[in-house]
Amino acid sequence: MVVEYNPRQELQRKLIILAGLLVALSIGVLLGYRLAPSSTSVDVVEEAQGVHEMGGISLDQRLINAQTASEIDRKALETLRVEMAQRHGEMAELEQAVGFYRNLMAPDDVNKAVSIGAVEFTQGALPGRFIFRIVVQQTAEKHSELRGTLTIHFDGLHAEEPVTLGLSDLQAGAVGNDIPLQFKYFQSIEGEIEVPAGLVITGVNLSVAIKKPKQLTLKHQVPWHVEH
Repeated sequence: MVVEYNPRQELQRKLIILAGLLVALSIGVLLGYRLAPSSTSVDVVEEAQGVHEMGGISLDQRLINAQTASEIDRKALETLRVEMAQRHGEMAELEQAVGFYRNLMAPDDVNKAVSIGAVEFTQGALPGRFIFRIVVQQTAEKHSELRGTLTIHFDGLHAEEPVTLGLSDLQAGAVGNDIPLQFKYFQSIEGEIEVPAGLVITGVNLSVAIKKPKQLTLKHQVPWHVEH
C-alpha cells in the first residue's frame, strides 16, 4: 500500500500536539498554584513559635498548680495537727472527769457515813498556782442534811526542813483553814493555792468534822499529785 507524503499535513499534526502539551502544562501550573499552602515561611516560623509559647505556658501553669496543691496539703496537715492536739486535750479532760466521778460513785471507804470521794490538783494559769477540787460525800443508807467543816493542811519541805502549812498560808484572802460544809448527798469544794518558790509539797491532809445532825470526824491523807 502506498501513502502519499504531505509535508503540510505533517506540520499541522505536530503543531496540534505541541499546543496540547502547552495547554496541559498551563493547567498543571495553575492547579499547583491553587493547591499550594498560602502560608509563607515567616508564617510557619511564627506558628512554631506560638506552639512553643503555648507549651511554655502549660508547663508554668502545671508548676503553679503543683505549688498550690503542696501549699494546700501543708495547711491541711497543720490544721489536722492542731485538731489532734485539741482532741488529745479534750480526751485528757474527759479521763480526769471520769476518774473524778468514778471516785465519787465508788469511794474508798463505804463503811462510814461520810467519805472523801475525790481529791484533784491541776496546774493553774501561772507558775506555782494550783487548782484543787475535793468532794465530800455522804455514804449512809438514809441521807439527811449534814453540816460541818473541812480542814486542809499541806506537808512539805522548805530549805530541806519539814513544814506543815494550812490553807490560809497558801490561799490569798482565806480567813482560816476551815471550809464550811452543808450537803445531803455530796459537796464539791474548789479553790486555788499558790505555792511559793522553794517550797516542795509532799502530801495533803484532809479532816472532816460533822457537827449536825450528829458529830462525826474523818481524816484522810493523800500524796501530792498534780494532774496533767
